[in-house]
Amino acid sequence: PKSSKHAFIEGKNVSVSLSVEVNKPKDNGVLSYQWFESDNEVAGNGTKIENATEKTYKTELSDSGNKYYYCVVTNTNDKATGEKTVSVFSAVAKIEIEQLFELTFSCVGEGSLTVFGGEDGTRTVRDGSEGKIRIKIGADLVFIAKPKNAWEIEKWEGKATISEGNIKTAQMKIEKAEDVEEVVVVNFRKIQKKGKLGIIAVRV
Repeated sequence: PKSSKHAFIEGKNVSVSLSVEVNKPKDNGVLSYQWFESDNEVAGNGTKIENATEKTYKTELSDSGNKYYYCVVTNTNDKATGEKTVSVFSAVAKIEIEQLFELTFSCVGEGSLTVFGGEDGTRTVRDGSEGKIRIKIGADLVFIAKPKNAWEIEKWEGKATISEGNIKTAQMKIEKAEDVEEVVVVNFRKIQKKGKLGIIAVRV
């Protein structure tokens, strides 16, 4: 089985599939399989997984951290003159699960809001829509707001900090899980046209 890395978001399980490759026995024996879960990368001291007796083992993981799996493959030949069963251990597969979080961001009015620094690359929402981006603890996010013609930025909402001297840009450091609970919103508004004052001539 091969080691792999996966991203875990709370409330969404991670599907993992492991397979072992074994050559057909030269003595035409019958192969059987038993999967084990271990606390480390050493095969032989793991816990047997009930009903995991196929060449491929599939499971759902619901928390972050490292998991270790291996398979014991047994060749049974009742017609053998000597030992009738022989077992071998597979390599240990390390499954790394990293917890990610989803941050919601949106814009109100006509314009776009783009966020950089998430696990999914750059994400953009437009004209009153809402989006989500996957992030991990320690991420440095940058938001860029672009109002359409005849629109301007009215205000930002959420924990993002507006850049000094540039209301179109904001930053956010993800230091703990609670930082992603509040939605980042930029509000656009129409630019108000200033009326012209008429000059009235008065004859005396």
